[in-house]
Amino acid sequence: MNAMTRQEQMDAVFELLPPTPDQRDEREHDLARAFDRIDFELIALRAHRILSSKGKGGTVTLLNALLRLRQAYSALDAKIQPWFSLPYGIDREIRIAKALIDQSADQVHNRTIVYRAATRAAHDLLVRWGYKPMITRYKRWHQLAAILAGDRDLDMFEYLREHQSHPAPLVARVRDAEGRFCEGFD
Repeated sequence: MNAMTRQEQMDAVFELLPPTPDQRDEREHDLARAFDRIDFELIALRAHRILSSKGKGGTVTLLNALLRLRQAYSALDAKIQPWFSLPYGIDREIRIAKALIDQSADQVHNRTIVYRAATRAAHDLLVRWGYKPMITRYKRWHQLAAILAGDRDLDMFEYLREHQSHPAPLVARVRDAEGRFCEGFD
């Protein structure tokens, strides 16, 4: 993965879709909002995700059983505990199970959240800027989504197709009486 800084991302977007001088400030604002939106979606969905054992090969069930076993062992009389060899391996197994759950839940899930959010943000930016988002590899939408996700070399095609089949509502932008932007959903 070739991670990009925010400034590199903004430069890449302006290289892909060069704004006119009078559009530059507005597009910088739009991009800043798109980056904030992607960050917010990652934080919000991580905070509210439900940890399930689906795709983890029963690791959650194993962890729960190990925790119950350790609790039962601790409840044994101290005179009986030496007859069992549980304390030497159970904590190690619990650490391994927790690491497997955290790895599968965080790393893969976070990337998916960012890629989906970047795809939605790229779609909304293209529509807002007057372009038609088309599901084609390495065209505007694909390239913009990859840049917003932080890596120009990502293949975002499946996320474009997924978005097209289940589109999110567009974020509408309206100016208030003082000329400030107000955003909401169409």
